Amino acid sequence: MDGNPKAKSELRKYRVKFTEHEHRLLKLISALDSKYQYEVVSAALAWARQNADRILPLTFPNSASFRSIYLLEGDSDLSDLERDWNCKTNNALYTATALYLRVRTSDNEGSMNLLPTDEELTAFNS
Repeated sequence: MDGNPKAKSELRKYRVKFTEHEHRLLKLISALDSKYQYEVVSAALAWARQNADRILPLTFPNSASFRSIYLLEGDSDLSDLERDWNCKTNNALYTATALYLRVRTSDNEGSMNLLPTDEELTAFNS
């Protein structure tokens, strides 16, 4: 984690639904990359912006619960994704972050599978 974190006034708080697994992955990748969580979320938005034409916005799984995440005030990638996907802020944040976490996890495991696991499908359909 380089230098000091951004001043709290420069960060905006968002309440986004994540599963416990997704929330743990966000913390883990943050630790592995030696970055603050807002930096990982920003990287997720930049990645999603580059791939926006191949991504459709996701809805939250039923097993998800609200988590607080922070992002630099006025991140243009977020507003671009909201416009491109024609979705709400929380859906854009969830989609970008959840898929980015899956891609990062698959890079570590050696396979790129963005499809939900059977367990996630079961929980989602419950």
